[in-house]
Amino acid sequence: MTVVAAGAARRSVSTSGDGTESKSNGGASSPRPSPPLGAGERGPKGREWERFKGSIEDSDSPLRSNGNVHRVRSLPFTRSSLWKRALSYASLYPAIFWRVMRLPRHDVVVTLTDPPLQLTLGPFIKLFKRSRLVHWAQDLYPEVAEELKVFRRKGAVASTLRRASTWSLKRYDGIVAVGSCMKTRFKQRGFGDLQVTVIPNWSLAQNGDSPPDASGFRKAHGWEDRFVVMYSGNLGLAHPFEGIIDAIHRLRARQPRIFFVLVGQGPQLAAVREKLGDADNVQLLPHQPIALLATCLRAADVHLASMFEQTCGLVVPSKVYGIITAERPCVFLGPAESEAARLLKENGCGVVLASSDGEALADLLVGWSETPSLMEKMRENARKLAPELGLRPALAAFQQVLAHKPEV
Repeated sequence: MTVVAAGAARRSVSTSGDGTESKSNGGASSPRPSPPLGAGERGPKGREWERFKGSIEDSDSPLRSNGNVHRVRSLPFTRSSLWKRALSYASLYPAIFWRVMRLPRHDVVVTLTDPPLQLTLGPFIKLFKRSRLVHWAQDLYPEVAEELKVFRRKGAVASTLRRASTWSLKRYDGIVAVGSCMKTRFKQRGFGDLQVTVIPNWSLAQNGDSPPDASGFRKAHGWEDRFVVMYSGNLGLAHPFEGIIDAIHRLRARQPRIFFVLVGQGPQLAAVREKLGDADNVQLLPHQPIALLATCLRAADVHLASMFEQTCGLVVPSKVYGIITAERPCVFLGPAESEAARLLKENGCGVVLASSDGEALADLLVGWSETPSLMEKMRENARKLAPELGLRPALAAFQQVLAHKPEV
């Protein structure tokens, strides 16, 4: 079986031989996984992946010798204007379609969610290539753009894009959602249970045979005697920081031993930096290389993740999987119905709070810092759960999706 996976890369993205991507634009410290086999890597039962990538200011990617990445170019990518950004994305679609048409027929075509609505190319690829279609949804568009006020909710633009998306997805042979909450959103679009398969993302911060020693990382940053609370990931529009910033200011004088570390970059970085002001109990670090990700995550005592309540089911913060693999407790500030909240609550790996409740977050952290034994059970639970969040379970699930047409 051969598979072609189509997706876009903004700025510098590298695809490694194990199928993971690392974004060196300073965005996510826990990047989204790539398809669960390397580009062109021959997998179990003779399956072969051919990674197809739209490229905007894309750099060379280190691949195994049997890797195969096809790049297309678009107009220059910019965040300075919504319409310039949309035009840049739109210029990718004909380039992607033309390149796929020139490739040999593949058994399965997997479309991703970046660039937005790339999935609309699927039915036309299926018409000419007679390939099966699978859509791997990391977010749901245009709903996420509506909730983040990029588009007016149920306005003409959003409604048109939603109709185009639904029409296209109805012609797919399968949809992969990264959480049960996202599957619920698809059902609201009119898709049945058997059309949507839930395969959670996996952690890129694998510990290997033994967890990495983070003491050197802590010492290098002067955290030896601190109770470190870390947010590691993209400071994107779907992630609220009001509650975190409020807790930072509350604890500055109340408990100076508690030290916050924000790792990563993103569109909210400038605003977060401004709201922090002269707070001296917080440190901002750039995106960390994949090779250091597991060590960086284990250097913290507690991790934070956040998500706006209205985006529940539209996005799923994959950083939580890396936190659990690092065997650290997580405080999730967001909707209790989300996949991240369910994972933490059902497995006893953390606590869920409202995204804006800085006071509750501060009180919780003070209690944990003064009584570390409160976190030991959560660490133990995370240690037991971590093997279930690796690549192997996801790979087995993807093999089922790619090999069998769902019964509808």
